[in-house]
Amino acid sequence: MSDQGEQISTPGYQAAGWHAAGARSTVYAALVADHTYEDPFYSENMKTVPKEQFQVPWWYRSDFTVNDASPRSYLNVTGVLSATDVYVNGTRIATADRIGGIYPVYELDITPYVRAGLNSVAFLVQPNDPTKDLTTGWIDWAPGPADNNMGLSQDITVRRTGAVALDDTHLSTTLDPCLRSAELTVKTKVRNESASAVTTTVSGTIGDIRFGKDVTLAPHETKQITFAPADTPQLRLADPRIWWPAGMGDQPLYDLRLEARAGGTVTDTAHRSFGIRDVRSSLNKDGNREYFVNGHRLLIRGAGESTASCCAGTGRRPPTASPTRSAWASTRSDWRATPSRTSSSTWPTRPACSSCRGGNAATSGRRAATSTTATAGSPRPPWPRSRPSCATTRA
Repeated sequence: MSDQGEQISTPGYQAAGWHAAGARSTVYAALVADHTYEDPFYSENMKTVPKEQFQVPWWYRSDFTVNDASPRSYLNVTGVLSATDVYVNGTRIATADRIGGIYPVYELDITPYVRAGLNSVAFLVQPNDPTKDLTTGWIDWAPGPADNNMGLSQDITVRRTGAVALDDTHLSTTLDPCLRSAELTVKTKVRNESASAVTTTVSGTIGDIRFGKDVTLAPHETKQITFAPADTPQLRLADPRIWWPAGMGDQPLYDLRLEARAGGTVTDTAHRSFGIRDVRSSLNKDGNREYFVNGHRLLIRGAGESTASCCAGTGRRPPTASPTRSAWASTRSDWRATPSRTSSSTWPTRPACSSCRGGNAATSGRRAATSTTATAGSPRPPWPRSRPSCATTRA
């Protein structure tokens, strides 16, 4: 197609003839979803898909609306294969030599380009070559999709904050061997986006537990702050609810909520859900790796599982489990995409413990299973976080 990024990323651009794409969608997934190609999980349908069309860039575009342009706005980009140029409201703000990879998260300051009302974003996604790009892979018995997972397969979000922002909020847990107490450590980065010094109050809650501290930041300064039991004793929990792998017990989760407040106004918030557990690994005398969760040996059973990326956006699940989608994904409108050819792309109770007085043996008979900790993204801050709706086409 002859249209350039400056046109494609302009509000009101008509994406006629583009392919609709899901909230997280590779190019091939979009083409399967709109029935350009048949179900890839039936017979040998994938063999009939021409690979040449995925050796050129493809365009993705979307719109989002904000009511007020005064807060700071950031575009968080992740899940890109292989790399992409990024356009906002007719301006290229990042190039493919900077933005790429399925796991890195890029935060792009788009404050100067955002306006009240309708806004547009566009991505010129480059082909994915597994022989040279850092990419997702396929187990040898599972045929890979023709597009090599090319596209935008993770959430792309618009984040809005005030003058003080919270970044990289995370929490670690230290669990007593007898599972009768736990210590929590909360860390977050506090960033002053203004040209003036500011004192902000960062406060948090975990259920009924409350904590906080004041932080003074120079203009554009970022500081990491820590809340630990040494200075915040309420983060030392007695009789915590313990997270267990499926089959060994329950998976209770706690909610961490942080907010930054400056001048009496909440400027940003952060939320994480977490489980309290202890996971350890070591090599046994035969050189094989063993895993222990909360002091109990965990036998990990099963075979290799291939990625489900080519299903993203098709509404279909492969024989193995699909990737978990966050609660936000269901609130997000579809993308639209088209190929680009400058020349067109469419997108438990406690274990027995002899060292504890009154040890608890109630976990006898627990069964082994796999282990993971659930986490959740941030809730809505004072201003809405919006997810774009989108389309795709070949360039």
